[in-house]
Amino acid sequence: MSLLLDTVTIKSAPLADRFALAAAAGYAGLELWGDELDEHPAGIAGIRALSDRHRLPVMGFCPHRSLYDWHHRWDPALEAAFELQLARYAEVGADYLVLPVLSEAGTLADTGANLRRVARICRRFGMTAALEPIGHVRKLSRLADALALLQQVPEAGLIIDIFHFFRGRNRLQDLHGVDPGRITVVHLDDAMDLPLDQLFGFKHRVYPGQGIFDVVGLCATLQKIGYAGRYAVELLNPGYWATDPAEVSRTAWQSSTDVLEAAARQAQ
Repeated sequence: MSLLLDTVTIKSAPLADRFALAAAAGYAGLELWGDELDEHPAGIAGIRALSDRHRLPVMGFCPHRSLYDWHHRWDPALEAAFELQLARYAEVGADYLVLPVLSEAGTLADTGANLRRVARICRRFGMTAALEPIGHVRKLSRLADALALLQQVPEAGLIIDIFHFFRGRNRLQDLHGVDPGRITVVHLDDAMDLPLDQLFGFKHRVYPGQGIFDVVGLCATLQKIGYAGRYAVELLNPGYWATDPAEVSRTAWQSSTDVLEAAARQAQ
């Protein structure tokens, strides 16, 4: 297993500091957001230089905002945007693209057809298109529906985000139907103590193990079914963004490490 930092966790820090702080805390790599490629004055070359300097590979990307409509819309302009952005992500060295289903627009059939299109483009760049169910989006909050789509697109992967998994009212036993080889990365996070229907992933996350969800139990279940891959701590929390990013980076690493160690004990 390797632990990555999704840089949105410390997005208030300057870009160069996100790399430095992640390296200092002990992360094995980064998950960036597509818009971050536009933050460095030297562009992709600057991002690669930061990665090399800190010996911190960029493993994956959450999509650039120009790609957000992928799950319900497809036209030549969107296809060209994917070609452009994926070429940039691959040049940085990433090997997966997170594909969240961000709204109720369109149908699951639309999402399946477009996942197949994106997966074909990703394959040309040596990357995996990884589907991410979103807990408050009813259209694809259930793991079973995501697995049904993935049966139609064998080259695509799956993102399991712990916040979204529980927010979507999925159960730990549902994970026994998952091929661990299809899981691209697991997003580590937890949730504030609020009613389930009031939780939103863009503002109500807390450090793994410090919220209301059974994060240890989920990670232990994943280990029991044979998953031994990557985890990325991803915390969208305005309160954390207003805090010292070095402290947030260290606390996220320690809480994630504690959860994974506890899960390993539970899985034995």
